[in-house]
Amino acid sequence: MLMDHMGYKNYRDINNFLDKLVSNKHVNEERDGKISWFRSTGQGNVWLNAKKEGTVSSSEQQQAAGDNISILIDRFCSNWCGRIPLQEEYTKFPHSFLKARVPWLTSDEFYLFGCNRQGKHAVFPGSSHPLNGWNTTSAGRTARNRYLSEDLEELLSQEV
Repeated sequence: MLMDHMGYKNYRDINNFLDKLVSNKHVNEERDGKISWFRSTGQGNVWLNAKKEGTVSSSEQQQAAGDNISILIDRFCSNWCGRIPLQEEYTKFPHSFLKARVPWLTSDEFYLFGCNRQGKHAVFPGSSHPLNGWNTTSAGRTARNRYLSEDLEELLSQEV
């Protein structure tokens, strides 16, 4: 990302830039395996990803939405029916969390373990099994289409 945005030609320039940001205490470095995350110490809390291989996957770019996810977790965690608390799951498994839990956090029409983020319970139509997934009504289809058509950052910012 820095190569594109700042015009750097190699990783030495990027590493020097990131070292300068860390030494001036503009960002704090956090490690997640091979990936280094640099969190801004300012009010914006911007995430920059510096991966040695030079590729940034879409799930890693979505980490910029981390603050909005934390706000939504705080807001709706009391209605969570899963075994692992949302904040713990997000901290330990951030990549799979984005795929599996963000629809529940951003839509009243998405159910996991038979419960949505507002605490309403539903069963799969015609059975006694709890509903897992989008509500089968037209409101559920509309919410699903909205979720699939919008960027994750945009979707999370609208919900916060």
